[in-house]
Amino acid sequence: MHQTSLDAIANALGGRNAFFDACRQANTEITRSFLALESSADSLQDLCTRASINATELVGSIMGPLIMQSNNVALMRSALSRPAVMQSNIDIALDTDDPRSLEAQVIQLKIAGFLKGEGTQVVSFTQNVQGTGLMSFEDAAHASIESVKGGGGLARQLPTSEPTPAGADSSILDGEAEDV
Repeated sequence: MHQTSLDAIANALGGRNAFFDACRQANTEITRSFLALESSADSLQDLCTRASINATELVGSIMGPLIMQSNNVALMRSALSRPAVMQSNIDIALDTDDPRSLEAQVIQLKIAGFLKGEGTQVVSFTQNVQGTGLMSFEDAAHASIESVKGGGGLARQLPTSEPTPAGADSSILDGEAEDV
């Protein structure tokens, strides 16, 4: 059975320095032990052997943080593209000559809450429009507290964000809150 060397994996990540950066980011016991030998010119595979580190475990310890970082980058890119996607849909909805106009108008009405989705479909497209595009923790906490206050400062039960099956209690869909 042929095992890919750690150096080949490092090259796939962008080279030796990128591999060491990934180890620093993971900051686990195994990566710290490995990083202690960073100044050596030996191959990465030889460094593992010299430090009695299993190369498979080393790679496994850095992959979790790399995957999380990659997911965060994808989420940021998605968030940054939402205004353009929304504007494109609005432009299509306003262009009555576009054959997709009616479909885009229906999407806009569903997003605004004027039309219900089909079955249990929930259409949700939110965007924070504050100056920074990000709500501070304090602002989010105040908004959350205000959203659960009922008349006279009483707490109220809020509708869930879960899709509601057909035939469920319609008070959830009507936006009526029940005093708890």
